Amino acid sequence: MEFQADRTFSGYRKGLVSLLLFLTAAAVFSQGNPVGLKVYPQGPAVDQEFKVEIYLYGNFFSDVVVLPPDRLGVFTITGGPYVRPDVSRNGIIITFTLKSRRKGKHLLRSFTVKSGQAVIKTKPEWITITGIKPKVMWRIPKRNVYIGETIPVSLEFSVWNTLEIPGSVKVRTPAHSWFEEFNSGSKIKADKTNGTQHFIVPLKNYLITPIRTGFLKLLPARVLLNNNKSLYSNSVTLRVVPLPRAVKKSGAVGDFNMKYSLNTEQITSGDRLTVKITLSGRGNLNYLNLPVPVIDGKVLKNPVKEENFSAAADGYNGYISRTYEIRKKNPGSYKCIIPDFYYIDSKSGRVKKIKSHILKFTVVKEKQSAAASVKIREQKWVLRDINSAAGMAGMADVKIYKIPWVYLLFLPGPVFLLFFMIIRRIADRNTGWKIPFVLVLSVLLLNGAVHKNGNTEAGNGSISRGINFYNNSDYTKALDEFLSVDPEHVSSTALFFDIAACYNQLDDYVKAIHYLRKVLKLNPSDYTARKYLKGLELKNALDNQITPSVFPDPNYLFILIIVIFNVFFLFLIVYLRKKDIRIVLLLIMLSVFLFICAGFFAYSVHYLHKKTGIIAAEKSELKKIPENIARPWIHLKNGTAVEVLETAGGYRLIRTGDGILGWVVSGTVMFDK
Repeated sequence: MEFQADRTFSGYRKGLVSLLLFLTAAAVFSQGNPVGLKVYPQGPAVDQEFKVEIYLYGNFFSDVVVLPPDRLGVFTITGGPYVRPDVSRNGIIITFTLKSRRKGKHLLRSFTVKSGQAVIKTKPEWITITGIKPKVMWRIPKRNVYIGETIPVSLEFSVWNTLEIPGSVKVRTPAHSWFEEFNSGSKIKADKTNGTQHFIVPLKNYLITPIRTGFLKLLPARVLLNNNKSLYSNSVTLRVVPLPRAVKKSGAVGDFNMKYSLNTEQITSGDRLTVKITLSGRGNLNYLNLPVPVIDGKVLKNPVKEENFSAAADGYNGYISRTYEIRKKNPGSYKCIIPDFYYIDSKSGRVKKIKSHILKFTVVKEKQSAAASVKIREQKWVLRDINSAAGMAGMADVKIYKIPWVYLLFLPGPVFLLFFMIIRRIADRNTGWKIPFVLVLSVLLLNGAVHKNGNTEAGNGSISRGINFYNNSDYTKALDEFLSVDPEHVSSTALFFDIAACYNQLDDYVKAIHYLRKVLKLNPSDYTARKYLKGLELKNALDNQITPSVFPDPNYLFILIIVIFNVFFLFLIVYLRKKDIRIVLLLIMLSVFLFICAGFFAYSVHYLHKKTGIIAAEKSELKKIPENIARPWIHLKNGTAVEVLETAGGYRLIRTGDGILGWVVSGTVMFDK
């Protein structure tokens, strides 16, 4: 009996302990809704992973087990459970990742939570699964286009809830069209509706120009996602229709402006006249035809082409031009007729017309026309004295700021200030004689700097003969004499100017421009050379040229900096003696002026060190890459001023005054230095 009693008491004790544990767990779970469930994102898509988070709140969870529902239905658990503490609410968070196989509103059954002998279930959750899938699509402004019309098309990636950037995009060029990619800088668009976030990711932008009527098909594009899954866009078909009859000749669709110009309104019999037509705006600049000028019923041929346009969201933007050369022997008045230009306005869809234009010019005989005689006298430039190389006249041949000892000219002002500080305590302060002494010393040093020593007699014979030949209109012999003179022994600027004058009389305008640019490289302040250079460029229809130098001459700026620097110290001494506040204001103004001059000096010296030159070859080919197999995309006219940026093999990368970049053969550039 005693043994039976012990067993009964032992069972009673175990039951009591179990009851206490159950009550403890129940007390823990009863504290403020200790179990919660959250699903995000709301409204996930089919085959898109989403999270289910179970929150357990309480003071202690030593033995917690979470069991998923026995039947998941359309859901599949893809990961979990992942446990992490929830410090803010003294609990833990258990996360599962799920995926749905079918769209619609589906019930996610309860998860079972066990802690000790306590069991509690989460509430069932209805989850709406959307049928939205990521897709790739072509976006085009219209389906009916004209032949030759340039329209933008873009490839976009549409994705929901989770932003994803594709790994690669492959697009096939449609047949019978021009197809060019451009970068429009588009940004990712995002919006949020009904708890679902939608992203539009721009992938590629193209300009497409159909070159045949009928139907043009944009083939499906292939997009490779980061998970190596491929998506394909839909194919889009465009209907290409013929142009209206009035526009067939030009084939232009867009918004344009046109300009016409003659290099001169009067030429001498046999001289060259140039007609330039420039069309600017936006549209299909890659496919249209410019109107061709007509003189005496004859259509001009073989123009020099110039194109500068780039792809953008509204078509090609920029300009194209055609330059025609004319030579007329018979004197008289002529008309150059530019025919009407029809195009379709891309905004309104209507046909517009740029009316015909008439350019008038006159051809005169060289000997019989008084006006022509005046013109010839103006063309014959006055030669310069090549042996003049002393004093300020020779400053152009010497870069004063490159002579090391010239920087001693900055010392008189500080030295005089130091001298004044030493003797200021001496009773005799009569230092008025020292200021003229310092000025005289500076002038002597400056004269030594600009004086160019050399044997000027070495080329006196050739110079004299060259001048005589030039005055007798024998320009070939005069040129030979000037070219035989060594520039090191004479004034280089005067010699180069006289050589340019000979080339001008021989109608070799390219070399005349080249030597005038050499003059301005040495002496930027030469107004006469700059005037003649501008006249030659206008005469040969050379617009937007890169200047060889900027005004003023760095020598003058350097001398001005020296003068202002020393004057600053002289006025500083005056202030130390008189303590006048007005002198302080003057010192501030001198400081500001000194820094401005120094800035202009640094810029002008930097500009002189640029590698500039002109194109010396007739119709030089400009290529996009430095390879012999590359096709030329622009022909530059000889005499075009360029800046050389770099060299690769037998090619040079150049930039024109219009901002055109490209590669030309090295031998086609004549440098200004």
